[in-house]
Amino acid sequence: MSAKQKINLPKIIRGALVLILCALWLLFAVCYWNRIYPFYRVADFSYLHAAEAFLDPVYFSSVSVYLHLAPFLFLAHLITRIIPDAMQSSLQNRKTARLYTCAATVCIIAGVILMCGSITWIPVWFSVNHPPLNVSGFVKFCNLIYPLLTPVCLLSTICITSVTESRQKKKAPFTLFLIRFGVCTAAGVIVTAASACLLAILNAFLPSAVTMVDHFCHTLASSSSMCLISLVLAPLIEETAFRGLIQHHLSAHMPSWAAIIISSFMFGLWHRNIGQFVYTFLFGLIAGAVFHFTGKIRWSILTHFILNLTAVLAFSTSEQCIFGTIPHLNQIYRIIAGLSVFSAFSVLCALICILIFLIRILAKKS
Repeated sequence: MSAKQKINLPKIIRGALVLILCALWLLFAVCYWNRIYPFYRVADFSYLHAAEAFLDPVYFSSVSVYLHLAPFLFLAHLITRIIPDAMQSSLQNRKTARLYTCAATVCIIAGVILMCGSITWIPVWFSVNHPPLNVSGFVKFCNLIYPLLTPVCLLSTICITSVTESRQKKKAPFTLFLIRFGVCTAAGVIVTAASACLLAILNAFLPSAVTMVDHFCHTLASSSSMCLISLVLAPLIEETAFRGLIQHHLSAHMPSWAAIIISSFMFGLWHRNIGQFVYTFLFGLIAGAVFHFTGKIRWSILTHFILNLTAVLAFSTSEQCIFGTIPHLNQIYRIIAGLSVFSAFSVLCALICILIFLIRILAKKS
């Protein structure tokens, strides 16, 4: 084997691992959304039963589904990106290397718990086919620990990322932080307006899809459970999946623009209806560009949060909504969504030009 082949072998192995884990997670997600046994598990987070009364019980199952999907995703993110990248940048420090070794060990243990806790047929199979092996205690332990995997994996990801960045000699200046914060905030708001233009165009050809989106957005604004999903869970989980994992690893094997388009297309399909696809694909392109030029997933998460927050505020039309009544934002949305096809397309082009300008600012400052 040549020296070049030896150098490329770890990259090939890592790439194959990433593809397998991403494919498994997407399969896991599809099975959960469609409640396909044996991958689907009833929403039984015991430590969230008290929160169910506080949140909206009708939509609380959607929150639970997101939380079931998160552990696998964060484990894949830790194993394939955070820990390898951190080890490459900090191998000279023994204490840091030990931290990453411990984190990798925790990932392996958590993976076993995840498999036994979420895919219920594994412990059942052992109990049926190997009666002498009493695994009931281990199953109870998995069921107890399983709900904690989401916050533990998330905290581990944040901690390892923070340690890695603290070890870096070059730190980003505060002015760069302010520029990125302002650009991402503005981009999130502008994408919301561009989404209204896209829906106005779609309404001329497929009004039922736009009606479905309107109903969905009203639900976001009026349900505490759906607000939790749209403002917290969706930005964290979806950006980690489609930008932090899929786009990041695709860009290592193809041009960055192609990785952004593919991850955005998958992100649009993730929402499973044409109404949301048209604007989530556009947002995926913007979030992908933000992630590409900043190199930090936190900025695409912020952009996603601002987009969803603006949508929730725009559909706050009654006192039953989480943020009360905000009529002016809804009036602006209705004006944009009520434009003719030509007018909506013209406004959309102008907004896309502004978004390109904002992305260019990020590119120059990175």
